[in-house]
Amino acid sequence: MQNYVGMFRVFNFAFISFAFVLLFSGCSDTEPKPGDTVLGSPKRPGDGGIPINYEDIGGGPGGGYTGGDLDLTQRDTSFNTSPDSMGGIDGLGGGQNVMDSVYFGFDQSSVPPAERYKVDAAADYLRSNPGAKLIAEGHTDAVGTTEYNNGLSDRRANSVKTYLEQLGIPGDRVEVLAMGEIGANESAAKGSPESAHDRRVDLIQVK
Repeated sequence: MQNYVGMFRVFNFAFISFAFVLLFSGCSDTEPKPGDTVLGSPKRPGDGGIPINYEDIGGGPGGGYTGGDLDLTQRDTSFNTSPDSMGGIDGLGGGQNVMDSVYFGFDQSSVPPAERYKVDAAADYLRSNPGAKLIAEGHTDAVGTTEYNNGLSDRRANSVKTYLEQLGIPGDRVEVLAMGEIGANESAAKGSPESAHDRRVDLIQVK
């Protein structure tokens, strides 16, 4: 009988010891970091789980987005798109001047309200120079297919032309030229200032 009592005490002690080991080992686990949880760093759809860098989509210095609309009213003076620097426009030769470019939001072809003053200035120029004409040269960034971007650049250029016509400028004084993604920065990330710079219509003076 004493042997059974001794065995029971040994078994009971071993069981209690095992329970304490499990308890303390569970308490010593490191707490998960916010990025390790399901509600951690937000992910951009389609980017393979890469955390969002909110500087990519504006809001920081030079981000260019205000209220969801692209607002790029300051042109990068280091980026010279004049025909003099690019060897002239096919069939027109060199010597044309580029007015302030009209910038567009991603995949947008309507002239943003913040950019309309540039088209107004172009209309004033044409009124003051009856013999002058303009080329509305549409551009896109490198995102998307070549065929789609060709159509998008054409819609952007025609949008500027239509706006000029609404301001009283005859349509035969504005020529539309769709450049698509020609000259776009292919290495620029979507939403970057470099990519936003490619989404534009250049207004080129032709005398």
